[in-house]
Amino acid sequence: MHDRSNPYNKKHEPHGLWFNCYENGNYEYKGLYTNGKMHGSWEWYWANGKLSSKGTFNMGHTQGFWTWYHENGKIDETMFYAR
Repeated sequence: MHDRSNPYNKKHEPHGLWFNCYENGNYEYKGLYTNGKMHGSWEWYWANGKLSSKGTFNMGHTQGFWTWYHENGKIDETMFYAR
């Protein structure tokens, strides 16, 4: 995997858009941090570029519908997280 530079706030907490890519250039994951906590939409990918999973965080806690996919792109599982 290839590391990417990701932003930090003044307290050196992750803040803003974070992502990482596989050696082939496809995303491994991407999502937002707010003051050190995962917040908003996040997506993870298979090395072939297809979506592996996606969901939403609310200040570090899973929230709402989450979906996991097989490597061929078909849905494996969907779950709802209430907070």
